[in-house]
Amino acid sequence: MKKLLITLACTIIIIPQSFCCVPRPKKIEFNQKKDVSTPENFPDDLKKMILLELSQNCHRYTIHYENMCSKEATRIIFYVSLVNKDLYKELDKYRNDPIAARDIITNIQRKNNFTTCFFVDGFTFPGAQKCLKLSRQLYKIDLTENDVEILFRKGAIIDFTVTENIPDRSRKSQSCPLRYWYKKNNQPIMKKLLDLGANPNGTDLLSDVVAYNNIDITQLLLNYHPKITAGAWQNAMSEKIHEYLDLLLSHATQDELNDGLVCCFNCNDNNIIYRPDIMQKYIDNGANPDIALSHLMKRLTFISKLFEPNKLTPNPFKIKGNFVKVFQFLCKQKAFDQEALAELQQIQNTVNSLVSQLEQNQPSGLFNEKI
Repeated sequence: MKKLLITLACTIIIIPQSFCCVPRPKKIEFNQKKDVSTPENFPDDLKKMILLELSQNCHRYTIHYENMCSKEATRIIFYVSLVNKDLYKELDKYRNDPIAARDIITNIQRKNNFTTCFFVDGFTFPGAQKCLKLSRQLYKIDLTENDVEILFRKGAIIDFTVTENIPDRSRKSQSCPLRYWYKKNNQPIMKKLLDLGANPNGTDLLSDVVAYNNIDITQLLLNYHPKITAGAWQNAMSEKIHEYLDLLLSHATQDELNDGLVCCFNCNDNNIIYRPDIMQKYIDNGANPDIALSHLMKRLTFISKLFEPNKLTPNPFKIKGNFVKVFQFLCKQKAFDQEALAELQQIQNTVNSLVSQLEQNQPSGLFNEKI
């Protein structure tokens, strides 16, 4: 049994290195027996339980290594299953279990941010293939709420993504079950998916729901605390402002409110917008004007115009006066940012110096002489 423990330790540590997927562990030596030995009176049945537990959960350790791919993870799991022939029967059950496979897939996937459909295809052990088959059934056209529950209990991945063609376009897009059933306007199945743990942030669904003017599904998603992104804020401010914006504001966190306030004056075409009424809504709900002021200053390109003449950027002071208007609005809200103050002081000193030099060169003549 001691040899089995040594073999398992070597398998978990050395096998990943042999496939170039993990860095070499620091200060691990096997030369001294005391490093891997076990007490003489350690019960054999307890040793077996430890071996089985480590073997079944080796995938939890692989998520800490960069560049892990599904084929390498499969090899590790396979080699661990050969640690002890006596354990192979129980391990074989585990390898054939789609629920266990889902656990392996999701643990490794979270670390490496793989697309699920691509990632599952890389696993060849039976449990993963069963998991793949079950997950694809979440897209059945005649799916019911009860079917979703059954498939999930059997081992389907609730956020299983697929690649779909976009009509009238040459590119493809990733879709998850939640987005798929949103397009079908099937709120009961969406709610069931969310209740079972579907990710409400997948593919920024909230932003699209707001853009396409679906207030009921917007409320449904907000009940599951999705992240309110810049896209969602922009869409809420461009559509039915009072209805959608007030709804988002009531569910937003402090950081999301700050992001929304910045979105008020930021625009995709590199312009600055002045919307005082909407900005006031954000501030009244808890947005921090200091943070907004800091972001506004990042739009200031006056210094870059002075020192980077080849950089074609607009002067914010000349964009219909909106930079100055937003700046003054935030200052009335008692906004302050030390870096902003230092930057404006630098601009002031530079401009004063240029003005002074220009004044010294002012020509004198009959019409310029002081009387």
